[in-house]
Amino acid sequence: MTSTSQLTEEERNFARFFYLNFKVSPAIARRFFDGVFPPTHLAHIINNNMRVIISLNKSKRINASQLEVLRSVTGTVWPSYLPPMPAGTKATCSKDFDLTMIICLLRNIGGLPTPSNGWDQLPHPNDMLPGADLATLKWYRNQLAHTTVTYLDNNEFTDKWNRVEKALISLNKGQKPHEVTEIFNYDLNGEQAKKLANAELSQLKKEYMDCEKEKEQIERDFSYYRERNLPKNIADANATFVKTWLKDDKSFYETKVSELVYNKVKDCSCILVTSNSGSGKTAAIRHIALKTSTGRI
Repeated sequence: MTSTSQLTEEERNFARFFYLNFKVSPAIARRFFDGVFPPTHLAHIINNNMRVIISLNKSKRINASQLEVLRSVTGTVWPSYLPPMPAGTKATCSKDFDLTMIICLLRNIGGLPTPSNGWDQLPHPNDMLPGADLATLKWYRNQLAHTTVTYLDNNEFTDKWNRVEKALISLNKGQKPHEVTEIFNYDLNGEQAKKLANAELSQLKKEYMDCEKEKEQIERDFSYYRERNLPKNIADANATFVKTWLKDDKSFYETKVSELVYNKVKDCSCILVTSNSGSGKTAAIRHIALKTSTGRI
């Protein structure tokens, strides 16, 4: 962008649309969220959907910073295998949820019907469901987060503004949010522009810190798994399998074939065992796995 006091009309269009998506959209989506998940029941709802939320975190749809915010909601009870929260962590509520997490929770535990084009595409203009409104906010926010262009011509601005404004009105119970009018009428010159620029800078700093936290979490996870550690749920499942294998292996008898495979395993990092169905391939492979890993057989 050029100096904030010398913006072109196309740059002012971009600035207004940017603030509409990063300043107004989260606030209106949060009001809708509080209607679906009343603040007084939020902890109970999170506790009841703990398994889904943890799964979303494991699949990276809820990042480490977002999970930390959820874990800080007063009244929530989390599994003991999660790392302890940092000392002095402040209590949180829906006011601390960003737009991405608001939409993720509404999508996965809010019971909202899937929009006509799915959650990750711009919905059809005639789709009037709340999910379509949220998908519209998500679509334009993601576009802005990855754009390298900082201007919008009047036609593009009008089209995009109307799409987002329509979604915000729908989520706001059919009423046009006063914040929309305020953003549209912003005087993007002088002191007003400086205030908005400072607000944008603060938001960017917050997003940077969130990315740093996510990076640190990924590095910790990588170090943990590189040391051949496994997540507790996987380690427990493996232990159950091994226990069953050891029990079944008591009736296994060594054969020339199993000895041949075992000797091959010692020389090769990967081998393929093939034979007719029912010939004992699985039993032999399990026996050899136990023999090479435990040394007790």
